[in-house]
Amino acid sequence: MKKTVLTIAVLILAARSLQAAVITQTKTFSGQPNYSSVLTFNQFDDHGGTYTLNSVFLTVVLNTAAGASLGIDNDGAQSASGLVEFGSNGSITSSDVGLNKASGGTFYGSLASVSGKTMNLSADDNDGVLYSTAGTDYGVLTTSATSKSTNAYIKSSVFEDYIGAGTYTLTYGVNQYMNMAAFSGVQFQGNPVTADGSISIEYDYTIPEPASMSLIAVAIGAAAWIRRRFIN
Repeated sequence: MKKTVLTIAVLILAARSLQAAVITQTKTFSGQPNYSSVLTFNQFDDHGGTYTLNSVFLTVVLNTAAGASLGIDNDGAQSASGLVEFGSNGSITSSDVGLNKASGGTFYGSLASVSGKTMNLSADDNDGVLYSTAGTDYGVLTTSATSKSTNAYIKSSVFEDYIGAGTYTLTYGVNQYMNMAAFSGVQFQGNPVTADGSISIEYDYTIPEPASMSLIAVAIGAAAWIRRRFIN
C-alpha cells in the first residue's frame, strides 16, 4: 500500500511538472558601428487567456571582433600615459513594449564590449603635426575578441505588451566606443571595429488548471493499474 501511495505521489508530481513550459526566441544583429538593428519578435499567444505567462526574461549579448586597431601619436610637449579603450557599446529601445525591470528601473541592455591597453607615450619626437607611426611618442591598441552579456526579468505590469497574436520590435543600437580620456594634444587613426550579438526573449508559462487536473487523473489511473498488476 505504501508503495502504491508513493507511486501515485511520484506520478502526480511528474504530471504537475508538465504544466510548465518555455518559449525562447533569439534574434541576431551584426555590422560595423555605428548602426541600429530592428529585431522582430512574436508575442506570447495565451490561447484566449487559457495559458498563464509567468515571466518574460531578456538576454542581450554584444561581441566585438578581434583585429581592429587604434593608433595614437602624441604631439604634446609632455609625455603622456593612461588607459586607452576601443570597441563597441550598445543599448535597447522599443516603442512597442515596456522594458521595466522586475527589480526596478528600465532594462536598456547597455553593454560595452571593449579592449583596453595602458600606453606610455613620450613627448613629441619632432614629427610635428604630422601623424606618424614611428617613434616612442606613438602607441597602438589592437582589439581582441570580446563578449559581454546582460539580462533581466520584465515587470509583470507590462506583460500585456508581450501578449497577443502579433509581433513587436526591439531596436538595438551599436556604436563604436573609444576612450582616450587620459590623453590630450594627440592625433589618432585606425580601422573601425566590427560588432555583432543577439537578443533572446524567454516566455515562461503554465498550462491551465483543468489540463493539469486531467494529467493528475491520468497519473492516478496509471498508479491504480500498477497496483492491480502487483496484486494479481
